[in-house]
Amino acid sequence: MTPCWCAATKAWKTWAPMRTKSFSGRGPRLTMPLAPIAFTTRCGFSEWPIMRGGPPGRAILPSVTTAFAPRPRTWARTDYERLVSAGILGPGDRVELLEGEIIEMSPEKSRHAAAVDLALDALRRRLGASHTIRVQHPLAVSETSEPEPDLAVVPGTPRDYVDRHPSSADLLIEVSDSSLEYDRTRKARVYAGAGIPEYWIVNLVESVLEVHRDPGGSGSRSVTTRRRGETVAPLVAPGAAIEVSELLP
Repeated sequence: MTPCWCAATKAWKTWAPMRTKSFSGRGPRLTMPLAPIAFTTRCGFSEWPIMRGGPPGRAILPSVTTAFAPRPRTWARTDYERLVSAGILGPGDRVELLEGEIIEMSPEKSRHAAAVDLALDALRRRLGASHTIRVQHPLAVSETSEPEPDLAVVPGTPRDYVDRHPSSADLLIEVSDSSLEYDRTRKARVYAGAGIPEYWIVNLVESVLEVHRDPGGSGSRSVTTRRRGETVAPLVAPGAAIEVSELLP
């Protein structure tokens, strides 16, 4: 392990002139714009502030004997989008931002992809050109969350989202196999907190459709399960009933 003062000195000489901040986690080191007041350098499991405006000898550091618990770095959506704009996170990185965490998504299996296509086809035949259906595109639901739902039914046309991602949707759909618990809990909470009126989970594990409605602060207040042989009509088009079997591969 690099001695603490050496690490601080190196951080000062290397990063202060650049006015940048580095984040090192699993994978490559990422360099990001420095905060207006201070930056941090990692020493062991600690992150210690080093104030700009003087040499490292004037930095205020805690005693090397002080124990610190590891702290996750919470990402703002604006910082996350800078990573994307800079090419640090590219199309090949299957990640999304959820509650300040950059989450790596599992590779897409053929059954999952088929279910996404089935749901897309069913919605297009019911909704026509009245709405835009986005497939696995970002949704800027909060300052710390930018998930990429499998399907999002949003108002307007694609040209309405040339300069920005939509911040809400009339209907979101996630196709779930290995991600079922994650989609039922964290994603359901984020979507409900953003006021999304309707959220469907195409549950490939149990071959059912879970319908979440009436969003609240901690989740949807109405969650029902529809099975093959039953129908569901999206709130955005109440007269357009869809057979649940149309959504299941």
